[in-house]
Amino acid sequence: MFARNFQVVDEYGLHAVPAQLLAKLVKQVDFAVYAEDPVSGKFAADNLLMLMSLKLHRGAHLRIIVDTPDAGEAEIFFEEVDNILLPKRPN
Repeated sequence: MFARNFQVVDEYGLHAVPAQLLAKLVKQVDFAVYAEDPVSGKFAADNLLMLMSLKLHRGAHLRIIVDTPDAGEAEIFFEEVDNILLPKRPN
C-alpha cells in the first residue's frame, strides 16, 4: 500500500469536474484506491458523492491510498491524480 497527500490548489476547490475525473480514474485501475480525510475517514475513492461531500476548498488536503504492491504503478497513479487536481489554464 502506498499513500500520498494532495493539496487542493484550484481556486474553486475540489469541485464536480475534478472529483468526477478522479472517480473515473479510480474505476480504470485494477487495484483498490481510497480517499481519506480527518472527518470522513477512509472510503473508496470511486465514490463521487463522498468526494463531493468533503467540500474541500483551496488549500485543503486529501490523502489518496492505493492498495498495490507495485511502487511504479502507484507513482504513475499519483501523477495522474496530480494532473487532475492541478488547475487548468485557459487555452
